[in-house]
Amino acid sequence: MEEIYAEIDDWFEMLLPEGDLPAARRTNIGRVSMHILNATKRWPNIFLSQSGLPKDFIESMQRTSVQSGPDLRISTMVPRTEEANPLAGMLEETYQKIVEILSVLAIIGVPLGLLATSS
Repeated sequence: MEEIYAEIDDWFEMLLPEGDLPAARRTNIGRVSMHILNATKRWPNIFLSQSGLPKDFIESMQRTSVQSGPDLRISTMVPRTEEANPLAGMLEETYQKIVEILSVLAIIGVPLGLLATSS
């Protein structure tokens, strides 16, 4: 595997001669650039080719700019007390009343159903 990674690093170094970037960074930039350009669809047989690279491919790869986002900032969240919501209370009361009504109907309905079937 290391040989394969070294070959990929060398290929991106040939393709993207950008100053003194570490090989891993250059390879990551190359991979992202290929994804952005949809290179595997536009130039399907180009990856790791040593000769015959199309000029538009080389120019597109060298023009693509890859920059990382802003630095990650860690924040803390302070727990807060839950605010009372009057609508939630009303919904809870309504739900409880419906459950009570259905329970009463079930209690009354079962004996009535048994009486009706036995008659």
